[in-house]
Order: sequence, then C-alpha cells, then structure tokens
Amino acid sequence: MSDETIILFGNRLCQKYRSAHMKKMIRAKLRTVGKFFLTFKKICGSESIKLQEVFDPPHYDACIASINEMCKMDVNTGRYASPATAFAIGSYLKKIAFYLVSESIKKKTNLAKKI
Repeated sequence: MSDETIILFGNRLCQKYRSAHMKKMIRAKLRTVGKFFLTFKKICGSESIKLQEVFDPPHYDACIASINEMCKMDVNTGRYASPATAFAIGSYLKKIAFYLVSESIKKKTNLAKKI
C-alpha cells in the first residue's frame, strides 16, 4: 500500500518528531491510518481509491462506516469498543486534511477548495 497522502503524513510526523524515541509513536500513528484506509477501501469496494478521496462528500458515509467498523461500534448502544481509536482517527484525518491543503497551496492546485 503506497499512498502519497500517507507518505506525506509520515514525512510530516518525522519532521515534527525528530527524537529517536518517537519512532514508535510515529509508527503507531501510521499503522492506525493504514488500518483505517484498508477498512475504507474494503467498504468502498475499490482498490484504486486514494486516501485524499476520504474528504470527498460522496465518501462521507463510507468514512464513518469505516471508523465504526474499525473501532467496533455496538449498534444497540451506540458505543465504541475502542473510543480512543475513533477519536485518534478523527484527529489524524483532521491533520491530514490540513497537510493536503498546505500541499495544494504549494502546488497551486484547486484541492484546497474541495476540502
């Protein structure tokens, strides 16, 4: 799985957290984003989808369903088995959206208008 957006996120994390003891934290964040992305691809039913397409409005329901499936949401109670992971995915997606906007400004593309 080689998605440009995940690589961008990993590079930004490596720039921000330069200490050697932070490698495990970076790896854990990338693993969580990777698991989310694999779940998202499975729900969308497309292998050619990219992570930045998570932010397209037609994929909103698939994004929420991916988080619900990954964090094992109980349909009856509406609670997650792992709520911290659901919160973390939301935070990571917010950071990824910010990075995508900044990259689109650098490249002078219209992606920032979509997000």
